[in-house]
Amino acid sequence: MYLFAPYLSVMKPYATGKGRWRLEWCEPDEEVRWGELKSTPQHVTTIEDTFPHAWAILRASGLSGPLELRRVDLIDPWSVRLHLRAGEVAVELIFDRHAGFRRRYLAIETDSVTSELDFSTEPGVLKVNRKAVDAPPWNPQMRPLALELSAFLAACSGKASPGVPIEASQNLEAVALMQEATKSFLDLQAAMIAGGTCDDGCTPGLARALFEALCREAAMAGLRVSENSGEGRALVAAAQGFIWRNEDVFPELSSELASIVRRSPFLARVRKSR
Repeated sequence: MYLFAPYLSVMKPYATGKGRWRLEWCEPDEEVRWGELKSTPQHVTTIEDTFPHAWAILRASGLSGPLELRRVDLIDPWSVRLHLRAGEVAVELIFDRHAGFRRRYLAIETDSVTSELDFSTEPGVLKVNRKAVDAPPWNPQMRPLALELSAFLAACSGKASPGVPIEASQNLEAVALMQEATKSFLDLQAAMIAGGTCDDGCTPGLARALFEALCREAAMAGLRVSENSGEGRALVAAAQGFIWRNEDVFPELSSELASIVRRSPFLARVRKSR
């Protein structure tokens, strides 16, 4: 969708040469968007949920050249900072799906100019060296999703292919980077849980990270579970017993979820890190 967001084009004049890019993507656990309640999809990691959007934002804003993942850092048990490079350009991505507020922010810093686009509310506000400049282009009757769907339908009907700044084959880069970053993220989460869990239970932040990791694995098996349900709480308690007391009988869980705990690759990582 962001490849069709017209307001991102205002960053292209500042995307040339060596520089430092920073993208922040933050949102609350729940918010009302367009009259509907939106909540965090816990069956995918924050990287799997957000990185495809971030990659499209970078490309639509003029970042060129192949991206390379350099490092993944945990900010807290559920938020993450990715460090990447594209040639001489350093890129920092910050993802937090439990921030308590919505933020979409992109900054490009060079030796002489800092450009910032805060598009938490579309089309956003552009600042150059901390001074607001002309409003980004925007048509409220044709928002990015409408533009994307219109281009798709036009292509299906045999009209011109959509004008986007990338080739379809380049999407494979986004998939590979997302998978690489997700693996590092899960390893870091497992190590944090192994170092912070005690026999009496996790801190709330670690318990949430533990639940989201297991919720992801359950979803792969076609199972869905709510964090605030009795089954969700039982899932976390069973995982803690499995980690710390080698328990493998979980009477409060369905047989399907009990099997998820026993066979969990994530819990195997946690136990290995202890």
